[in-house]
Amino acid sequence: MSSPKLREYLTILTIRLAARRRDAYASGAIFLFSFIFFVALGLLGRLTDRDSFLSASLVVVFGIVFLMAWVRFTLIQSTIELIKHLPDSEGTETRVSLQKS
Repeated sequence: MSSPKLREYLTILTIRLAARRRDAYASGAIFLFSFIFFVALGLLGRLTDRDSFLSASLVVVFGIVFLMAWVRFTLIQSTIELIKHLPDSEGTETRVSLQKS
């Protein structure tokens, strides 16, 4: 892969990284809010058996969504690090940066 194409791919990955970071933060905030809300309602005794089952299932779903978003974020971040440290054809490490040379 030539260096300009690699640089373009790296630029696309950094844009995706920003989007995945935003998704992870948003889903994490929703999960944290729902978990705190579930615990608060449970401590106040406002949850019946059916309500607690539905609320717990929603909290679990929000937790899974957050974990999936965090894994996607971490994968893209790792891919960027991998591309930045790719060896060239002679086997020596070449650093690829986003700045044009």
